[in-house]
Amino acid sequence: MLNGNTALISSLGASRDGSGEIMGRALKEAANITTTHGYRYFIVLTADDTSSRTTVWLRGEKIPLPVARTRTLGNMPYPASTYMLPDRMITRFKPSLDIIIQMYKQGEIDPAMAGVWSADALRAGNVAVLPNE
Repeated sequence: MLNGNTALISSLGASRDGSGEIMGRALKEAANITTTHGYRYFIVLTADDTSSRTTVWLRGEKIPLPVARTRTLGNMPYPASTYMLPDRMITRFKPSLDIIIQMYKQGEIDPAMAGVWSADALRAGNVAVLPNE
């Protein structure tokens, strides 16, 4: 809670989640917080994409290639071979979203206004949030 009727909600997702899923989670959590604090409606004041990308360097893997040991090279046994896969870089993506909501009790805001969310309707699943991407 940022103050009596304003809250910050963070929604984290897996790399395969679309922005619609992340926003849906944030709005459902906003509905839960709204109801828990005795309010009925909320509006979203800000929505910030807090997703992150991290690039990680991975060393190539060693793969032993067995060779028959009966052969010799001069007086030394023929060595087994090792193949080294190339190094690679992978990028990891962690989607996340922060929203700040302001909550209202019955009669403090017109629920028919654009941008006003009903906590009860969201919690009951009666509101389509956003399509998945």
